[in-house]
Amino acid sequence: MTYLLKKQDHTNTILYGVRNTSGLGQITIDFRENNTYKLGRHHFMSAEYYRGRFTIRDSIIYLDNPRYSELITSDKLLITKNPSFDSTKKQNILKALFGTPEDDATATTLLYQIDNSGQKLESAISFKVVDKTFN
Repeated sequence: MTYLLKKQDHTNTILYGVRNTSGLGQITIDFRENNTYKLGRHHFMSAEYYRGRFTIRDSIIYLDNPRYSELITSDKLLITKNPSFDSTKKQNILKALFGTPEDDATATTLLYQIDNSGQKLESAISFKVVDKTFN
C-alpha cells in the first residue's frame, strides 16, 4: 500500500492550492493528472493526508468524498481569478511562513468552496493557487 501511495504521489500536479494557518501550518490540496487529489494538513513537524478522486468541468472541481475531513465542507471548488490580485505587490516571506487566513493579493487564481447553487461558502476555507515547489 505504501508503495502504491508513493508512486501515486509522483504523478504530475495540474493544480496546487495552499492555505496558510496559524504558526507554521498550512493546508494544501494537490490535484494530479491521474484525477486524484491529496489534501494535506501540515503542522510544524508533522502532516496528515486525505486522498480522493476528482473531476473538472468548466471551472468547477468536483471531489468524490471530501466529508472525511473537517478541512473541506463542500464537494465542489470553484476556480476563479482573484479580484484582489495586484501584480505590483511582492510576496512577504514572513507572511508566507507564518500564515494569514485572508486571500493573498499576490495570487492570480483562487479556489473557493461552493454550495449546490454555486454560491461561495463564506465559512469554508479557500485556497490560493500557487506553483508547487516540491514533490
